[in-house]
Parts: sequence; C-alpha cells; structure tokens
Amino acid sequence: MEDQKVTFGLRTGGVIETVDVLVTQSEERAQTWLHKALQGQDAAMLYIGIDCHFTTDNVPATVEIAIGTSCLIFQLRGSKLPGPILDFLQKNSAKTFLTTKRLKGKLMTALRDDLGVRTFDCIQARKFLEYKEGSMRLPNWRDEAAKILRMDPVPPPDSVKNEDWGADCLTKVQMQFAATRCLVAIKLGLRFL
Repeated sequence: MEDQKVTFGLRTGGVIETVDVLVTQSEERAQTWLHKALQGQDAAMLYIGIDCHFTTDNVPATVEIAIGTSCLIFQLRGSKLPGPILDFLQKNSAKTFLTTKRLKGKLMTALRDDLGVRTFDCIQARKFLEYKEGSMRLPNWRDEAAKILRMDPVPPPDSVKNEDWGADCLTKVQMQFAATRCLVAIKLGLRFL
C-alpha cells in the first residue's frame, strides 16, 4: 500500500496556513513524520489534535494525530498501534483534544482497549463551544468553530465520518476532514486554555 499525501490551505483568523497530511500504514514513515512534526516544538506548550475513525464493523481503522499544521492519518492493519505512536501517546504530557460528535469515551475505549494505549487522556475540545447561557445543547461544532476561529472554508460535513475509513485509499475529502478536525481541536485549545 502506497502512502497518500494531500496539502490544502486552511484560513483561520485571516491567515492561510498550509496543512500537510500523510496517510500511511508504515511504522517507519509514522516515526519519521512524528520526528519531523516535533522538531522545533516547545514540549511544554505542545497541543496535539487526536481522533480516530472506524470501519463499517465499528473496528478502529485510523488514528489521526495533528501537531502544528501537519497531520498523520495512520491506517491500522492490526490490533495495536506501532511502537513509536504508542510510546508518543503514553509518554507525552501534552494536552490532547478531539473534535467529534462521538463521545470522548468511544475514542478513549478505542485507544485503550482496542489499541493498547494504557496511560492516555484527552480534553474534548468540542465542549469549548457549549453555550455559556446555561443551555446544555451543544451547537453544531463545525459552524461554531468556523465562526469563532474565522475559518474558511468551513470544515467538511460530519457525513464524511460515515464513509469507509477501512478502505486502502482514503478520499481527499476524508483526509481534509480528519486533519481539519484535529487542527480545530488544537486551535480551540490555544484559544480557550
């Protein structure tokens, strides 16, 4: 299986950032990506976006990690994460976010029970978008994040999460969707924490 790459522009706050996405099944390329993404980052101020998507049988298919403006989509073809990613998640004290309508518990269960990440926690960044006037209703995260972060384009629709994430090749829309969700989590964390 060949790696896939996509680059796209994401405008937040009037600034266009170039987002680089790598989709791989290779432990070696995942380790290289991780090394490059961490270069020049302040470990004490490191915010990491994380999410995962599932096959049609509800088995973890991908784990997505974003650092800065770079996103790794690791395609799982086994029951465990490769060593470098596992070590990074278990030994990292950085704050980690997810931006999904699924409950945080589903991500945590997938990482802990299905993929072997024993010591890991994250903050559900979507909760930063709750209305503060006492309403318990969560707004549409895409529209609220786009408004708060002055994003253009608005993140792809949530219907993308229902596509086949276990496929050998992901679509460009899937790659942009996964990367944007992780990057929005980072940006919301930087804004609200």
